[in-house]
Amino acid sequence: MRLHLPGNWKSLARQMEPVPTIGTWLRRDGLGPRVYIAESLVAVVSAHLEHDTSREHGGFLLGKIVHPEGDDQATESVVRDCVACPMASGSLHHLTLGPECWQKVYRYEKASDRQLMIVGWYHSHPGMPLRPSARDEFIQRHFFAEPWQLAWICDPLAGTHEFYAMRNGFITAITNVGLEHSPQHE
Repeated sequence: MRLHLPGNWKSLARQMEPVPTIGTWLRRDGLGPRVYIAESLVAVVSAHLEHDTSREHGGFLLGKIVHPEGDDQATESVVRDCVACPMASGSLHHLTLGPECWQKVYRYEKASDRQLMIVGWYHSHPGMPLRPSARDEFIQRHFFAEPWQLAWICDPLAGTHEFYAMRNGFITAITNVGLEHSPQHE
């Protein structure tokens, strides 16, 4: 299932079903992990990835992990911030988040008083399919292997997005994605 965020994505958010205490569902099937994205963050990530579509760009997602009421085993990712990595090397078909990218996110994470942690990464696939490439799978398996750690893949040319996470040893599309309306992104 692809998530299409048109130029006026706020109008899309207003049309969806409310999520108690958090925000608005963009899509939901009732199964699997849930992800909430700060509404303002969607525009920030989209702007970063739309500025140059000649190659892949990306960065890190920061947020919190919460447990739904009554279920200490389940986790939900709440993404509230990002760290863009313009220094990441990339081509039309791959992105490498090198040591300088990791240093940047660790410095940001440590300096932030918001107590956010790395909950995943995002990157573009300009004009390409939104499924993870072999390199994306390697990155996810080795650096973001927890079931609450996300891969957010965007095609800035088509305006489509897809979310993935590790589940039972496989990279799986996340079908429960919602917008968090509170102004958490600064």
